[in-house]
Amino acid sequence: MKTTNWLLIGCLLLVIVGCVSVSSTPFQRLEPQESKALVYVFRPESPIARDGILGVWVNEVKEGKLINSSYLPLAVEPGKVEITIKKDSWPHNHHDTLVLENVAAGRVLYVKATPKLLGAFSLEELDEATGAAEISKTKLYSY
Repeated sequence: MKTTNWLLIGCLLLVIVGCVSVSSTPFQRLEPQESKALVYVFRPESPIARDGILGVWVNEVKEGKLINSSYLPLAVEPGKVEITIKKDSWPHNHHDTLVLENVAAGRVLYVKATPKLLGAFSLEELDEATGAAEISKTKLYSY
């Protein structure tokens, strides 16, 4: 019985420490570098698919992760930019890909990862006014 109690206390402490160690910063707009474009990929707050962590890939290179209500700023080379999201807990689980054509240096783009039913997500590019308004409700996720 005592072993079970200590085991439960240990698990509870791990959960608390795990939650505390995840830091987040409210959205802060950045200026793009002169020779690059800035792409914000974000995942809005949603009661659907809250638990999953999404890996964010740019041109087949993993650049970061998204949790519920988070964003990721990405400095990208001009030209064609391919953004893919995959659920981290399921290897090779492809959710969606969005190709941005003719991305120019100095531009700021907003890409939204919208949760769908059954843990799926879709990517869509938003116009600057809509993207800036929606992303302002998210936080930078650092792991």
